[in-house]
Amino acid sequence: MPSRLGPDLAEGAAAYAEQPPYGPKALAGNSRFARGRLVHTLFQHLPQIAVADQERSARAFVAARGSDLPAEMLEEVVSETLAIVRDPSFAPLFSPGSLGEVPVVARFGEGESARELSGQIDRLVVLDDALLVLDYKTNRPPPATLEEVVPGYIAQLAAYRAALRLMFPARALRAAIVWTDGPKLMEIPSTSLDLAEQRILPEGPQP
Repeated sequence: MPSRLGPDLAEGAAAYAEQPPYGPKALAGNSRFARGRLVHTLFQHLPQIAVADQERSARAFVAARGSDLPAEMLEEVVSETLAIVRDPSFAPLFSPGSLGEVPVVARFGEGESARELSGQIDRLVVLDDALLVLDYKTNRPPPATLEEVVPGYIAQLAAYRAALRLMFPARALRAAIVWTDGPKLMEIPSTSLDLAEQRILPEGPQP
């Protein structure tokens, strides 16, 4: 399941401008969401499969779960996910101890101004010096610069970072987006996350 926010923080994140999940190449209707679900599920399971079996397993999965989608789209899903899990530069993202589809629940503030978070982090990566929150995005084409990223995406990562800070107060926390079309890893600066956190949480960045 793609990452998501609970209703309270989702409302705050929605205050930002919307950005279509896909560019002109996208198909209309629910296809984009079905495509996203396939990508997220493959990223969760492919790292646990032997490299020699990954392509066969990916094709079997999308054929079974994406039978209503165009063959071209299914081929894109397979090629994009395999490109990432097999790329040595992305290997640290799938290192032992890192987790996919991590549920997170948190409450920020008190009383009527409190905000609640109920969501699911696409991947939580355990690095030597930090925890890295990853969010997969399938925009086509993806933004080329940080300034082009929809602020709502950054708000989502900021909310997850804030929740993890409550659970791991002594750990450094970082956040990044994996654009599957490319593929490309884009780390979001802490200053951008701080600004987003000020917008969506009742008391700004949490200690």
